[in-house]
Amino acid sequence: MIITFPFWIAIGGVAIGLIAAVFGVVFGLLGAILGGLFALIALPFKLMFGWGEWSCSFPSFHGNGFVWLALLIFAALVITKRSRK
Repeated sequence: MIITFPFWIAIGGVAIGLIAAVFGVVFGLLGAILGGLFALIALPFKLMFGWGEWSCSFPSFHGNGFVWLALLIFAALVITKRSRK
């Protein structure tokens, strides 16, 4: 018992560490999924109202969300008009 005691302490520590790691992974995944859902909810508002900056490779060009939304609507209208013919 005296000789194997350090091994049992080590095995117990490893078990506690693995359990804590699993809980950390679960909470991390839940946080990432929740953050992604919030981002998906905020995306249409960002596009409609132009919040934030959309910059291309040119440092002086800053696109507006209204422009991207208008281009997206125009492309959708063109595609649906072509598919009706």
